[in-house]
Amino acid sequence: MARTDQYGGFGSAYIDTVVSLKKLDGTVNRGKPFDILVYPDGGPIRKVYILSQENAGGGVNLEMRWLTANHLEIDYTGNIDPGLQVVRFGGVDITYHRRDSGK
Repeated sequence: MARTDQYGGFGSAYIDTVVSLKKLDGTVNRGKPFDILVYPDGGPIRKVYILSQENAGGGVNLEMRWLTANHLEIDYTGNIDPGLQVVRFGGVDITYHRRDSGK
């Protein structure tokens, strides 16, 4: 699950993106989602200062895909400076790749 949250207000405008995993069998984190990647938005925002679905995924064109049942790959364009970046969670290996913006 990934979400981009956009906050507005005088002096507090902010956009960040969070990617979470959840073990369906409930054996990890009491069955609740666990954040594996958190970063302030690192790219151009399409609708600045407007709450819009066009900002989904942030400005880095985040893409996720399961390579196997135990390997999640997360791709993005642009630069991110994660506040949290998990490489293994609940038996799942997580890899991150920066793509060229031309892909």
